[in-house]
Amino acid sequence: MSLPTATFSKGFQENRRYLIDMTLDLAVGESIASIAAPVITSPSGEMIPTLVINNIVLAPAVNGIVNQATFFASIGTAGQSYEVDFLITTSLPQVIEAVVAFNIVSKT
Repeated sequence: MSLPTATFSKGFQENRRYLIDMTLDLAVGESIASIAAPVITSPSGEMIPTLVINNIVLAPAVNGIVNQATFFASIGTAGQSYEVDFLITTSLPQVIEAVVAFNIVSKT
């Protein structure tokens, strides 16, 4: 597993939107070109239900530059952790790995 770029806690019943901001990783004038489908892993192996990542969308360009993307995370098994690995290709083309860790909690 890689060192996470960000770590979040999420309830297992929540469907929440998250933002990836690559501003600090991009050179002047560089823009996000695409994001590959994420790879989702768990330290304890395959679980049912698993974390679901969907609706990955690049944010609108600001002054011709795209430096953010959004996605939704849903489901997951309470008490488990997941690592979501995004590969982001830029206009240079640079490939950047963004790793997001999710801790799934029981919220009442």
